Amino acid sequence: MIRIHPAEHEFDPTITHSFLQSYLIIHTIPWLRSTLRSSILKWHLLSLLQGIFCFSSPPPSPTDTDIPETERHNGIPYVKLNSEYHHCLRKSWTNDPKELYLEYCFDPRLDINLAKDFNVDGLCPVVRAINDDRFILRDANKQYYLWDAWSGKLLRFWETWTEGFASKEELVSGLVCNITWAEMETDVIHC
Repeated sequence: MIRIHPAEHEFDPTITHSFLQSYLIIHTIPWLRSTLRSSILKWHLLSLLQGIFCFSSPPPSPTDTDIPETERHNGIPYVKLNSEYHHCLRKSWTNDPKELYLEYCFDPRLDINLAKDFNVDGLCPVVRAINDDRFILRDANKQYYLWDAWSGKLLRFWETWTEGFASKEELVSGLVCNITWAEMETDVIHC
């Protein structure tokens, strides 16, 4: 009779664990790419998967191109976005300085302007909703806001909505695409 020594054939949990990791990676990531359309959600889920499976990748180094710079139109500051933004969301939100109400609401030379009303330094427009006059604004500290021109309410987006983006265009696209949810996670700024 042949006897098998139990110590020679013990179950090795690391092999199964490695197999499960490989299986999940091979089958989950392509599904995520094909199923999910939001780049923000993809980024969060992929970083979650990386955290679960302990992948080590160096964090992206911040560059000067990540910092949203302020442009001027007729001496009035606004945040200019590149063509990546214009191609994506140009039909519902605009970054055209002629349509951002710069002369009426954001001119720092005037005694009455939005930045002075709310006591927020460097408040300037990024984009405006074409249909309902809501604005996404940015201040001198690179914090982003939602302002409704009709109600006069100014809301500051929580950092969870404005951190971790590769470009200002990606950040603004994420806010615009998820404006309903992002608006719920804001702080009210009082005059």
